[in-house]
Amino acid sequence: LKRAIIGGWQLNPILTMESGPPVAMSASVVGGGNRPNVVAGQQPKIENPTIDRWFNTAAFSVPAPYTLGNSSRTLANVHSDSVFSIDLSMFKDFVIREGMKVQFRAEAFNLTNTPTFAAPNGSVNSPTFGVVTATAFSPKPRELQLALKFFF
Repeated sequence: LKRAIIGGWQLNPILTMESGPPVAMSASVVGGGNRPNVVAGQQPKIENPTIDRWFNTAAFSVPAPYTLGNSSRTLANVHSDSVFSIDLSMFKDFVIREGMKVQFRAEAFNLTNTPTFAAPNGSVNSPTFGVVTATAFSPKPRELQLALKFFF
């Protein structure tokens, strides 16, 4: 009985690790410009980013009206939050009699419930410039599901 309950389980883990995409920059400029200026001597990347200060906002300024900003479209060395997610399924077949069995399945998505933050606000005109204000859509918070499947 002990072997029938403990033995025969199948585990299927999926580990997802991704670096975040580069942060996109923008600015609303009178006359049509859409990128900020880079401030000389300032580096956008900071050592320990937080959701309240993801990058050095002092490294950018709003261009003068009717001029184009000199910043690139994205920041090469500043990325959005990375993804770390473990999905796990485990299942076992229980034979009832010949030609009949029940399969029990347990599945967990984002098992560790690790949050992934959305990209920080890259608009130099915004009061939340450089601030992360949400979590990303994927991966979602931990989700667990159980199922029984009858085969005959």
